[in-house]
Amino acid sequence: MNKGSVVAGIAAGALALAAGVVMKWEGYKADPYIDAVGVLTVCYGTTTDVQRRQYSRAECESFLARDLEEAREVVHACVKAPMLPHQEAALISFAYNVGPGHPGVRDGLCWLKSGNQPRIRIKANAGDWVGACAELSNWTRAGGRRLLGLERRRADERRLCEGRI
Repeated sequence: MNKGSVVAGIAAGALALAAGVVMKWEGYKADPYIDAVGVLTVCYGTTTDVQRRQYSRAECESFLARDLEEAREVVHACVKAPMLPHQEAALISFAYNVGPGHPGVRDGLCWLKSGNQPRIRIKANAGDWVGACAELSNWTRAGGRRLLGLERRRADERRLCEGRI
């Protein structure tokens, strides 16, 4: 087996692990709805170019694959330290949910509204995976409100990150 196929297998494994968490917590909704922060959302939590119409299961699965790959790209753009597949999967699920972040726009894996780097990114890049995984528990607010669903999702992501699921 060559190095390229090993790397592809690891990436596919991380995406599959992340997909399980994302699908569990986002749920499947073929009809668009307004999420907790007022964004038009559909399928498994996609927010890109959503129209007010019903979507097929195949369309939703295509969006999920696209959005997970985008989240994986965010993780690899922001975190340069080596990571195990379960750590990568937890960060992919997290980035899928919160986005990359842009200074002055919204918080995410890469940047905070203040323009600073989030502690989760700093700790991951330092190779402090215990600390990075623990930081997931601090991201339980949406629209300024603490949400029980986000607390539970972050607990799952943290367990995954720590290799406990």
